[in-house]
Amino acid sequence: SDRLGIINPVEAYRISFLGFLAAAILGLISALFLRETLSHQLSRRTPKAM
Repeated sequence: SDRLGIINPVEAYRISFLGFLAAAILGLISALFLRETLSHQLSRRTPKAM
């Protein structure tokens, strides 16, 4: 079955799990480098009470 290019179901689950794991790790790393700007926008809109 290997010479026909058919993937074993266990290998298919493993490959897809590793793909999703890599995507989750890349998403986490990119989220750590994002800058939060919502708090700056909210502080500009609301007038400060004295």
